[in-house]
Amino acid sequence: MNWRLNPKEIAAIVEDAQLKLLFYAEKHLSSLIDIDQNLLHMDIDVAQYDEIVNPDYHQPFQATPVEPQDLAALIYTSGTTGSPKGVMFSYESFVHNGANLELTYKFNSNYITIVSTPMFHVLGFNDTVLPVLMSGGTLILQRYFNGEELNDMIAQYHPTFIIMIPTMYYSTLRASNFNPEILKLWIISSKVVHNHYQVSKQLLNNMA
Repeated sequence: MNWRLNPKEIAAIVEDAQLKLLFYAEKHLSSLIDIDQNLLHMDIDVAQYDEIVNPDYHQPFQATPVEPQDLAALIYTSGTTGSPKGVMFSYESFVHNGANLELTYKFNSNYITIVSTPMFHVLGFNDTVLPVLMSGGTLILQRYFNGEELNDMIAQYHPTFIIMIPTMYYSTLRASNFNPEILKLWIISSKVVHNHYQVSKQLLNNMA
């Protein structure tokens, strides 16, 4: 869920989606003041959460059978024209979208990416996380985007590609530690990076 929304918008989403529990970060508690506090299940920054996600404690899980057209997720809009609205995604749509991107960019198990775009947005989840997982690749998560920090992560993890929006590229390209030679593929769909941020065409050609 988009933690950047105001408390009333978040409360509306919680009610609309009929959520039963919430995992949250303590720093965002001020955004959750308008919801039923009984829904707050666990702070993801406490030791108990680390134990839950520790691979050493994993046990086989029997998934509930589903149909391709069943609802897989609700991803809410930003609410620019009113209250955020839940967009319904089926399991089938996730699979098709992931497969299309996997084939388009020839993802495979050797691919590595850093996920800097929010996973409450289709760009972060549908277009980055899903196709990489489907191809057996590796995801490195950047909790909160910062261009300079991202460049350090690129140098450390050597990702194969990155998908971001223009403003994120701007911050990354303008950081003092940016190295254009370190990535094989930068995926972008906007001309604004060249027109407004005066990045050379040659650099964009090398990135795209």
